[in-house]
Amino acid sequence: MTRYVASAYGKQGVRCNAVAPGVIMTENNQEYSGPELLARYERHTLTPRLGAPEDVANLVAFLFSDEAAFITGEIVYVDGGFLSHFPTLGDIDN
Repeated sequence: MTRYVASAYGKQGVRCNAVAPGVIMTENNQEYSGPELLARYERHTLTPRLGAPEDVANLVAFLFSDEAAFITGEIVYVDGGFLSHFPTLGDIDN
């Protein structure tokens, strides 16, 4: 969808990007995710911590800024590298 919109409307000055957050530690996430699940996420996140709402907000602010004026048609992951590898598949309980 982002590439379609960017292709169809880019010459009119429209940019389209998508933000794909990973595990973001909101109050709800902390309350409803058990410690075992959170430990699993932490173990497989490549950064030293899980995400915070500010991490997503900072990316969105950047994408809205003039510094990102040449970025369009992209999906930007804010997941601390979580989806960069697949060892998490071994932890999934069936």
